[in-house]
Parts: sequence; C-alpha cells; structure tokens
Amino acid sequence: MKTPIHALAWAALALSASCNLTPVYACVVPGDGTCALFDDGHVGNIFGNGVGAGANASLSEYSSTWASIAHVDQNAITLSGIVNNGVGASAKSQYRFVTVTANSNVNFTLSDNAGVPTFGLSLGSAIPSWSIPSTAASGWITSTGTAAPTLANGTAAMYASATNGGLFAGKGSSNDLQLVNNSGQAALSIPTGTQNVMVPGAAGIGPNGSLSAFGNTWALEIENDQNAATRLAVANNNTGASAAAAIHWITGTANSNAKFQLVDNAAPTFSLSLGSAMNFWQSPPIKSNGSAPTCSSTGTGTGPSCAVSTGSNSQAGKILITTGTTPGNSGTFTITFAAAYGTNIPACVYQLANTGTAWNARASTMDSTSANTAAAGAWDNNAVNLTASVAYHIGYVCFGK
Repeated sequence: MKTPIHALAWAALALSASCNLTPVYACVVPGDGTCALFDDGHVGNIFGNGVGAGANASLSEYSSTWASIAHVDQNAITLSGIVNNGVGASAKSQYRFVTVTANSNVNFTLSDNAGVPTFGLSLGSAIPSWSIPSTAASGWITSTGTAAPTLANGTAAMYASATNGGLFAGKGSSNDLQLVNNSGQAALSIPTGTQNVMVPGAAGIGPNGSLSAFGNTWALEIENDQNAATRLAVANNNTGASAAAAIHWITGTANSNAKFQLVDNAAPTFSLSLGSAMNFWQSPPIKSNGSAPTCSSTGTGTGPSCAVSTGSNSQAGKILITTGTTPGNSGTFTITFAAAYGTNIPACVYQLANTGTAWNARASTMDSTSANTAAAGAWDNNAVNLTASVAYHIGYVCFGK
C-alpha cells in the first residue's frame, strides 16, 4: 500500500495521462521508501521524515539531521523564498519557528562549506543572543543601514554612516549606552540623552598607562612614553567676557588638600600644596643643568688659574680662583658660557664666598656683563692685597633672557 505522498504523486501522473497532458511530475519509489520528484530534471526528494529540495539534497548534510533542506550546487545563489503577492491589509509573509518546550530555542546559523558556523543568532526562552565564532576568517558584523533609528526604551541598534562609519545607539532609563566587564560591572556609561561619558573606575590614557606609575595609585593617568612632550590641554576658544579655562581640585574634607607636582622619573622636583588652612608653595631644591663654563681673572697675580666647581653651569655655580705671585687688591673675572645663554644679555648676581680663603670683610663685587656668551664682573678686596697661591671663591647666579 502506497503512502499518501506516493498516492498524490501517482494520482497526478494518472490525471496527466488521462487528459493527454505532458506529465509535470513523475514519482519513482526507490528501495529505501522515498519518493523522488522530477520535472525535466531532479527537483528533490520527499522522505518519510523530511523534505529535501534540489538534486543534491540530503537530510544528513554537515553532520546535522534536517527536517527540510535546499541544496543546489551551482555558480549562483541558492534561494529559499516565502512570497505573498497579496495586496490586502492583512497580507503578510512569515517564517515561523515553533518549539515544543519552554527550554528549547531556535538557532539561525551561517556556516561555511565545511559546516563550521561563522555567525549565529540564538533565540531562546530567556534572552536572545548573537554568537560569532572566533575563527580567523570570520567574526565580523557588517551593517549597511544608514538611517538613524528611533529607539524605544530598553532597545539598541547598530547602523552605519558614510561620514562617521559604524554607530551603536541605545536607550535606557539611566544610560543610553554602557560598557561592562565580565562581571557585569560598569566600565563606561553615557547617561540617557546626554553627550557625557562617565567612567566609574580609573582611566588610563596612552599606550603605557598603568594607573600605578611612580608608586602612586591614580584615578586618571596620561602616559605616553616618547621623546616628545605629553600634554594635557584644557582649552576654551570662546572670546566672550566670561570665557575661561580652569582645572579645579575638589577635596572631600576640611583637612584634605590638593597637590600639584612636577615629577622627574624618580622624585618630585616641585610641589604646590593647597590646603584648608593656608596656601603655600612647597618646592624641593631647584636644580639647574647644563654644560660647565670656563673662567678667567685679572688682578690675581702672575700665573693664576681659574676653574668652576662640580655641577656649575650657565645658570648657577661657583668659580674657584687660585692666585699667582704678587696678587693685587682688585681685578675682574669672566665666566664664558659653553653656548650662548639666551638671545639678550643675561642678568647675573655674584656673591664672594669664604668657602676658600676668606675675603676682606668689606670686599665687594659688581656686575659688568655685556654679552650673552659670557658673564663678567669686578672684585674689590677693600684695598687689601690677596694672599698668593691660595684659592678664592665667587658664587654666581645668571638668568638668561
């Protein structure tokens, strides 16, 4: 006895014969009990437990068991269509997945020709989720929609713009967008209806940010290790009378303070501490760097010598004059910089120092600098000749201009 599907096929064949019509379908029953349908070529196979469309259809392709499958090997698109050409108000085309139990789900998967999923949409009873396998040649979501969506509360959309590229939009009661970590904790939020970005935790800017540089714990760290300046700009290009750019330090208690520090790669070199009691500058010793100058003197006898102390440079230091024979009681000294110091004549201050041989108690100096390449001054030991073959010291501070 033939199955109903066989009976329908044979009935169609008999009807076409009795009406002297060209057969549209012919049914052949292979040994496995399936019914193969033909119309000028293999259209597919109707099995007892599924339907396969196409000459190469099989209900067990790609390691899966199918209830229906369309398989046509051709250099073109294989399409499966659901069409409704009706124009009535209730006309629709739908494709429905119906599952039997509350815990079941429906998977929509794009697979390569080896059966490996490259993209998936899993719709379950709890929550819909997108699944993108992490294979080297896949894992991209492409959006070609360019219209900005109108979102209801609790929804999100991904779309594209020719100007701004990929865009992701959302709408929520507290935030429109939020980036969370693996524990579900907020890392970045955009409050609803604003252009503000909130970072609940600490933020590091730059490829080398660690939030723990130089032994400190930072809420915000900008670190860019490069042979150039790393800058933080607070700018306001408005020209209005009230336009201003400001950085505010706000502390929580009456006893706390705010500190502004300049730090080298080891320790602070300058600090400004602003507290509740008073504002004051707190600065470690100011250090100047640079190449050592050379020096010379007059009035210091026959065969004197002149050198600068260790660490001396164009900005500050000490000259060490060793007298020769028969030195006098007045003369001059010159400090020649290693390179031009500024573009104008620097301003210099000198101090006779008793760190070597003591000067007369009324000895004095006077600045006579006239070029940006050297500092010059005059010394006077109050009419008392210097002692021969001993060291006299003169400290200096010069400011380039």
